[in-house]
Amino acid sequence: MIKSNQPQVNSISQNLDTILRDSKPILAKANLLFDSLNIVMSNLQKISKELESGNGIVPRLINDKNLSARLDSTLFQLDTLLNQIIRYGINTNIRLGTKP
Repeated sequence: MIKSNQPQVNSISQNLDTILRDSKPILAKANLLFDSLNIVMSNLQKISKELESGNGIVPRLINDKNLSARLDSTLFQLDTLLNQIIRYGINTNIRLGTKP
């Protein structure tokens, strides 16, 4: 049975060799991709932990609702002031270099 199917067995064997040879570069690139993805995931986990436990402004903006509300209110008031300045101008009384 093997002798009668020898050409097919040889063809299958050659095809498998070709497939394996051609797939090695793809597998190498896939390994590099997975390594890069692992690095990205690790960095994202570090950033997430810092945001959860950090004391900087970004974690405070995310976690402190009072600070977020105050900042939003301040930005709204600043926007209102700037719109009034644009609409009506600004009248200044400034003395430079003299005492009142």
